[in-house]
Amino acid sequence: EKEREKEEEVERIAAQKEREKEEKEFELQRVQSLNTELEEERRREEELKEEGAKPLSKTEEQQARNKEVADELRRGRTGISVNRFECERVAAEQRTIADAYYKAGFVAEAKAHEQKARDAAPWVEDRREYETPEEAARRREAEDAKLAEEEERRRAVMADVPAPRQSAKVELNFSKGKRSMPARERLETDEEVALREAEDIRQKKIANPDAKGPAEDQGLWLKQRGDHFYRTRDYRAAINAYTSCVDLDKRNALAFSNRALCHLRLGAFAECVADATTAFDLLKRVKLEGKDEEERAQAMGQRARCLFRRGIAHVRLGMADQALADVDAAAKHAEDNEELKDDLQELRRAVAGCEAVRLKGEGDRLFRQ
Repeated sequence: EKEREKEEEVERIAAQKEREKEEKEFELQRVQSLNTELEEERRREEELKEEGAKPLSKTEEQQARNKEVADELRRGRTGISVNRFECERVAAEQRTIADAYYKAGFVAEAKAHEQKARDAAPWVEDRREYETPEEAARRREAEDAKLAEEEERRRAVMADVPAPRQSAKVELNFSKGKRSMPARERLETDEEVALREAEDIRQKKIANPDAKGPAEDQGLWLKQRGDHFYRTRDYRAAINAYTSCVDLDKRNALAFSNRALCHLRLGAFAECVADATTAFDLLKRVKLEGKDEEERAQAMGQRARCLFRRGIAHVRLGMADQALADVDAAAKHAEDNEELKDDLQELRRAVAGCEAVRLKGEGDRLFRQ
């Protein structure tokens, strides 16, 4: 039986390596396809120049950025956070080019760039449909025909509905109450309501020490709503939910950390740095003495994720020194987390390849001379 378990473990490891190899091959094919599309786009622009038409130009900064993204993808598997952010940025650029082509009257080119945007980031729901005037007219005719058919079907159904019955008056007799109630009841003041709720919570704590008050339950519910909105990629709604959560509980480090991630997705890098710093400061106050290995690893992983998100925001803000410091600190907290290690390595390579880092090193060298 031990030999069979050992063989199954070997087969499982081999299958996992095979899946990783297939994923790398898929990423390489996607990069090759992206390079082919860029070459085709440059060839089309040259043909338009030869014909005398005015092509849609790109800035040198956008071209350099696209090349940087392609190089990052070509080197291997990119970290989840960095890769998704770059893919969404490439998709936004492709949709901007598609809008420009559509306004100029080139519908086919607009559709081609919209398809590139969908291939780059298929999870983005901001999809656009471009159509010629003939296609728009046919679509409107089909919609009008469908509405007319639905109206005809509704009328046919209503024709079979019988006429409403005649109204009737129903008298209800109630037995007389035995007790006479006062005409005006006394209302509780806000202070009395607060004291009564506090007493209820105290009694619950006596009966069950793990019982939570209404504010704590509401804060937990708001954080869960924020997590739901983040999974559905409604980042602004998630930020609103997390903000309401931290208004009720200023010590909820996970709410601050998740709100920092939402700010990072929306490009609000300064707000991301502030929330990630607050979350990390709150997590540092949690004592790790007396916790088992699983709880300790979970706490260290949470701290590493805060530093990792702050490092990405520092990269986007051009603050290379702070980004490197965050990466090194996160690596110390995530010694056993392999997935987070891969993301940290990708972030460290991105920081090393940053133009600001190169210019700073050159300035330091010239200063020493």
